[in-house]
Amino acid sequence: MLKIAHRGASGYKLENTRTSFKEALRLKTDGVEFDVRLTKDKKIVVIHDKNLKRLTGHSGLVGSLTLKQIRKIKYKNGDNILTLAEVFKILNNKCVCKIDLKEDGMEEKIIKFIKKRHLEKRVIITTESSSIARKIRKISSDIKLSLGGLKKRMKAERIVRSVKNVKADIISPHYSIISKKLIREVRKNGLLIDAYTVNKKKDIAKMKKLGVDMITTDYPDRL
Repeated sequence: MLKIAHRGASGYKLENTRTSFKEALRLKTDGVEFDVRLTKDKKIVVIHDKNLKRLTGHSGLVGSLTLKQIRKIKYKNGDNILTLAEVFKILNNKCVCKIDLKEDGMEEKIIKFIKKRHLEKRVIITTESSSIARKIRKISSDIKLSLGGLKKRMKAERIVRSVKNVKADIISPHYSIISKKLIREVRKNGLLIDAYTVNKKKDIAKMKKLGVDMITTDYPDRL
């Protein structure tokens, strides 16, 4: 089972920052999840929110600023907002990278970045958007693809069907809807399951007992 640090070790350090990623490595995580968005000039930066306010205190949208302008803004902990390339340099092939696409329009850029560096075996692309997932799979068939954002309780067969419809390899539901029946359906269809975001020790123990393949958590040292 893989332990994936959600936005780095975000339970301890500010999410998606150099500090958070380095802490995740120090805690010997198997993988790091992070979010990506496009700047006005179509550069890929690592940040969860489309609005900068919560994490930087700066009013404005990521997509309305150029990379040069973004460079002048710091997170509340003093770290710079990172580009995709900078995050890979920090992580330095020490773990799996789970890249969460928060918006469309960057699918080809992401795949080109991965293939140019021969990172196909070190990356999982995840998204909550079925349309983004379909675009990714259309461009590349050899990169692990996860469909996330599954929170609503529904029949296990229906959940799995939504993943298979976009030709994803991994289902990433909220841990609260994961059941023995869902695990059986996932296995029957040859998929993997990644539980998110699991932080309490009792919930981590439950997910391990159910036999999930990955746990995404803010606290990778709790696994």
